[in-house]
Amino acid sequence: MPDQFDLEESADAISAGNVFTVSVESESLTEVFTGIGERGVRAEQIAARVVHEAQRYLAVGAPVGEHLADQLLIPM
Repeated sequence: MPDQFDLEESADAISAGNVFTVSVESESLTEVFTGIGERGVRAEQIAARVVHEAQRYLAVGAPVGEHLADQLLIPM
């Protein structure tokens, strides 16, 4: 799938917060990285954190992310 950018805005949201999500799709799974806006933290900083986490995942080349790795069952 080619790179894709989607922007969604909700006029009737229950909060003024924002969220930034990066999805990395591979043949067998989709790894999702998410950052939620924080009071006093610029949206650009939240996005930079999420992008850094996604880049770190891609650089390692592991088949799953660090938060899923401890949930795998290895057949014996």
